[in-house]
Amino acid sequence: MIFVEPDEVYAYRKRQDLLRRTAQSLKQAQPAPDDFWTPSIIETVNESREPVTITTLVNTVARLTDHKSRADREGRKRTLFRLVGRLVRNRRLERVGRKFVTIPHPVSWYLKDPRAVPRPSVLRPPDI
Repeated sequence: MIFVEPDEVYAYRKRQDLLRRTAQSLKQAQPAPDDFWTPSIIETVNESREPVTITTLVNTVARLTDHKSRADREGRKRTLFRLVGRLVRNRRLERVGRKFVTIPHPVSWYLKDPRAVPRPSVLRPPDI
């Protein structure tokens, strides 16, 4: 004989499970490590008035703190590479070529206001 759980019981059980997992994650919430390193990265790029190689940027920022071991330093550099990639995706940094980053130029499509984004011109269909 196969027992089937009613839908109401299943929904209640899933809701309780979600509440329990949410409460656990709130207890373990810690500040993101990006919050400390983001200003350091932006400041380092600002100091050089020209595009910076991503590797040079990461090495410079990684040298700002002491590391217990070489593995710890390499782990920090991997974290910083991921953070630079996230900053590029969020348009806080701009890629130049394949290897360089710089602070984005303040043009209208970087503004937060979606109405400031330039609209493509509408062309009429070609006469054939």
